Amino acid sequence: MKNLFMLDNNGNYTNLALLLSDQNPYTVKVATYQSVNKTNFLDRKEFGGSLLDVYDKTLSYLKINSATYRLIDSSIREDIEEYPEFILREIILNSLIHRDYTVLTSNIINIYKDDSIEFISYGSLYGNITIEDVLAGLSTSRNPHLQSIFMRLKRVEAIGSGLRRVNSYYKSKNLDFLVKALPSSFVVRLPRITIDKISIKDDYKIIIDYLDKNGEITRKQAERLLNKEKTTTSNVLSKMISDKIIKKIGKGPNTKYIKI
Repeated sequence: MKNLFMLDNNGNYTNLALLLSDQNPYTVKVATYQSVNKTNFLDRKEFGGSLLDVYDKTLSYLKINSATYRLIDSSIREDIEEYPEFILREIILNSLIHRDYTVLTSNIINIYKDDSIEFISYGSLYGNITIEDVLAGLSTSRNPHLQSIFMRLKRVEAIGSGLRRVNSYYKSKNLDFLVKALPSSFVVRLPRITIDKISIKDDYKIIIDYLDKNGEITRKQAERLLNKEKTTTSNVLSKMISDKIIKKIGKGPNTKYIKI
């Protein structure tokens, strides 16, 4: 026990031992809403016990609330998770291992069914590092002995790899996730992944790549490029306009689209 820093030199249990015991007072509170405006409340849960139990219970609950879709596109069949399990694991672990335990307050998770999952933990970034440093893989630990326990139990794969892996995954899907360090808290918001988002963002990338090389594109060129019908292609172009990625120039048959 002493080698694990759960006993001090006088044989008394340490705060680390408290966190890993059933008497751990730090909980995770989960609230579920239909949308980000929080007007339609759906459910509330609170998970307590040892931090290991809190981790397992929280992960299990979030997995239950994450749907999986089957994407079938010609010869491609792919299962799309709203929130991939490895990402949920990383973010839950990050929020438990790196939070500030000097103040008795719960971690907060807000599930917005239509949009995202938000994680709020007490304590900002530890040490003189920035969000950019963290996403690049730099890590400083507020609770190194707690982190060591999770690593011994194979819950943590590699120090500093968590948020970097999450960032890389969402970049591969052309989606962004929010990471924010506030004065007294750390916030991560994961976007809900849907088939529509993935296919539309993929279409965005194809058109953007074409515009980078050619400067402009017509709807008919976009149809051939995306291999989609007129209506679907027009919808993609309209969404790119509303997202302020491209703009339309000209009228009628002379209409073209360029990057903003």
